[in-house]
Amino acid sequence: MTVIYLYDPQTKEYTNTSYLENYTTPPENYTTVAPVNSDGSGMYDPKWDGKQWNGQTAEEWAKNNPNSDSSPAQNDIQLSLTAAAETIAGQGERIKSLEQAVTELAKGDK
Repeated sequence: MTVIYLYDPQTKEYTNTSYLENYTTPPENYTTVAPVNSDGSGMYDPKWDGKQWNGQTAEEWAKNNPNSDSSPAQNDIQLSLTAAAETIAGQGERIKSLEQAVTELAKGDK
């Protein structure tokens, strides 16, 4: 399972995070590059340019969204949750691999 980041095909704005099952055909409007800054902090209103995400700083976002119900901190939380989900997905794959190895070893002992 792979974590993917989807964006609007016309505007290239980030829309959501999803998972791609192994051997599943991915949509055209996705990337595996997470929409985060180089320091790992959250990116605000990220847009995909074909190679990387470009976004606003927290200050720019707050200035451009003075009446918003959400805050940049909420976006950081969402990105942290996404990173945690990536880690969990990777651990799940590793557990499957280890279970298969143990099963194969157990068959060899009989």
